[in-house]
Amino acid sequence: EPGYYKLPLSMTFYDQEGTQTEKQDYIGVIVKAIPELKIYVEDNENLKQGENGDVSLKFVNKWVSDLKFLDVEILPGESYNIIGSSQAYVGDLDSDDYRTETFKINPTNEKVDLQVKYSYKDDNNVEFETTKTIVVDCNCSTNEKQKTSPMIIVVIVVALLAIIVFSRRKKQQ
Repeated sequence: EPGYYKLPLSMTFYDQEGTQTEKQDYIGVIVKAIPELKIYVEDNENLKQGENGDVSLKFVNKWVSDLKFLDVEILPGESYNIIGSSQAYVGDLDSDDYRTETFKINPTNEKVDLQVKYSYKDDNNVEFETTKTIVVDCNCSTNEKQKTSPMIIVVIVVALLAIIVFSRRKKQQ
């Protein structure tokens, strides 16, 4: 596992006069592993263009090393407006673990390029900071609500024609 280790070291040597000397001591070794943080879109079901909605992001530590002090921020972007808080403190994230955070945005496009900035420290207190673009698809645009399905139009037209034909036959009788 990553961390600081003290290893025993034994040395045997001879001086110029041929006298054997043995010494034992310890040396410090640092084992490093850079955490690999992955970000996935966990939930965007209620996200629609032009309407306030939630996008849930899943932060996954896919490495042998733990990460500490994970801090996340959604940066302003052209394809969305941030509603509410743009920051979240996630905290520690163990190896092979995940956490989910939800942010409220208002998409201005059907495809949102969400700018996510995050920082954390590894087991050796080395700080990392990264910005990634996460692509989020909106389920539908506001225009789709106003569109009527062609099948519904056909059913309405057939129903109207049936009513007209039925009423004319009734008048003729």
